[in-house]
Amino acid sequence: MDSGASFHTTHSLELFSNYVPGKFGKVYLTDGKSLDIIGRGDINIRTSNGSVWTLNNVRHISDLKRNLIFIG
Repeated sequence: MDSGASFHTTHSLELFSNYVPGKFGKVYLTDGKSLDIIGRGDINIRTSNGSVWTLNNVRHISDLKRNLIFIG
């Protein structure tokens, strides 16, 4: 988890349900590199205690190396 994230993101297309492909802008990394947001949708994640959370409006960034979860 990353408290510095502005929204949920993942690189894993197989995690999505209700996926909508498209051009949804860019995200800028701290090194100045930009990555395209190529889709968005919902994902379910299982926590360490077995609960399942549904995250809505998760952005798909295929070139991202890790998943980021906004915990605002």
